[in-house]
Amino acid sequence: MGVESGRMASKKRYLFPGMDPWLEDPVFWPSAHHGLISLLAWNISARTAPRYVATHSFRVVVEAAENRPIGPDVIVYRESRRPMKRAGGATIDPAVSLEALPLELEQANVEIRLGGALGRLVTVIEVLSPTNESPGSDGYEKYVQRQREVLSSDVHLIEIDLLRGGEHTVAVPPRALRPHRPYDYLVAIHRAGRRSRADVYPLKLRDRLPRFPVPLLKGDPDLAVDLQSLMENVYRSGVYWAMLDYSKPPVPPLSPEDAAWAKARTRPRSK
Repeated sequence: MGVESGRMASKKRYLFPGMDPWLEDPVFWPSAHHGLISLLAWNISARTAPRYVATHSFRVVVEAAENRPIGPDVIVYRESRRPMKRAGGATIDPAVSLEALPLELEQANVEIRLGGALGRLVTVIEVLSPTNESPGSDGYEKYVQRQREVLSSDVHLIEIDLLRGGEHTVAVPPRALRPHRPYDYLVAIHRAGRRSRADVYPLKLRDRLPRFPVPLLKGDPDLAVDLQSLMENVYRSGVYWAMLDYSKPPVPPLSPEDAAWAKARTRPRSK
C-alpha cells in the first residue's frame, strides 16, 4: 500500500505551465523555498562534480512579528502580568500581557565552488524570500548587503524571484524593466566581469519558468538548469498537491483575469 501510494503521488499532475501561485502563500513558501534550494544544489553537483560542488550557505535574519504570517506556533510571546489599576475611578482587573518577540530565521542560498565545499567561490544562486522584499526589514538589509558584496567581486550572481508580493529586489534598475511590465516573477543572471549587463527573464503567471544558464569559470561552458522541472519536482516530492486548498484564493491574490484562469486550471476534471 505504501509503495503504491508513493507511485500515485509521483504521477500527480502539476496544474500550471509555470509557477503555482498557491505555493507563494507564506505558510507554504518556506518549505517550498528549502526544497528548491536543495534540488538546485543536488542538480548542479550531480552534473559538475568533482570539478564543481554546489553547497548550501546560510545567513541569519531577524524577522519582526508584524511581518510574519499568523498561524499555529508561528509567533513566540513573552508573558507578563499587568498590575491592578484604576481608570476613571473604577478598578481595572489585572491582565496577562503578551508581547510578540522577534524570530531568528535561517535563509539559505546555493554556492557553487571549485573543487569542493572549501574551494573558490564561483557562483551564488539566491532564491528570494518575502523578507528579502520588505524594505526596512533585517532580511531585506542583509540581502541587499550580500547582493552588493557579490556584485563587487569576481563571482557570478543568479537571482530567482518567484514571489508576486513585496518589492522585487533583484539587482536590475526598475526603469530598465519598465518596457517589460507587467511581470510577476523575475530571474536575473549577473556575470562576473560584465556588471553593466544582466540577462533577465521577466515572467508572467502563465509563462513557463525558464531554462536558464549557470555561468562557471572561464573556459567551462554554462550549465543549463530547467527551473520549471525543478519546481514541479518540489511540488510532487513536497506533497503540496495534498496540502494546497485550491478552493480558496491564493495569497497574495491574483488579478480578476488571472484568478479566473487559475480557477479553471484547478477545477477537478470530470471522468
